[in-house]
Amino acid sequence: MKKLVIFDLDGTLLNTLDDLANAVNYTMRQLGLPEHTVGKVRQMVGNGAEKLFLRAMGEGNENLLPQALKHFEDFYSVHSRDNTRPYDGIEEMLKKLNAQSVICTVFSNKPHENVGPLCKYYFGDLVAYAQGTYTGKAKKPDPTGVFMIMDKFGCDKSECVFVGDSEVDIQTAHNAGLPCISVSWGFKDRPFLVDNGATVIADDSDQLAECILNG
Repeated sequence: MKKLVIFDLDGTLLNTLDDLANAVNYTMRQLGLPEHTVGKVRQMVGNGAEKLFLRAMGEGNENLLPQALKHFEDFYSVHSRDNTRPYDGIEEMLKKLNAQSVICTVFSNKPHENVGPLCKYYFGDLVAYAQGTYTGKAKKPDPTGVFMIMDKFGCDKSECVFVGDSEVDIQTAHNAGLPCISVSWGFKDRPFLVDNGATVIADDSDQLAECILNG
């Protein structure tokens, strides 16, 4: 049983896709650029807001990035909970882990100012700590944020596991020297995860709890 679990947020604990897509398309409208389907936005997320909008705006629009980030943050800060919901069984899984004294934390490429409030709103004290990213600071797959969380709780690598839904999370765990559990219900499907190096994949929250507690 692991002492500390570091979860990704979007696509792992919370289904944020519709609210992200709405915020992206609001931003596209403000910039006079074409909007995107939810499926297309799903393919773009995972590397933080800057990469998301460089992908969404397309080549030749890089100079619009500061405006895009401002429009996005203004909209998303108000509408981040319109359609967002925890995936099935996530709250029960977190309660089970907490009951076994497993420390549950979050490390996300979302802006830090969004991550904490979302975790607090949906999970309360079930998530002991939530870490986002700051402008100009390293994002996943850089492992710096992982090490910060490990240091905060005084845990070494043998006591920790990383959980996420994307290739970015697999790379982050690898770069941090941690085992990774991938989940198949998020923004990337099982074949994609396997192709990108996933070795342990949970298909539902019960399987995920089992992997953490007994893996």
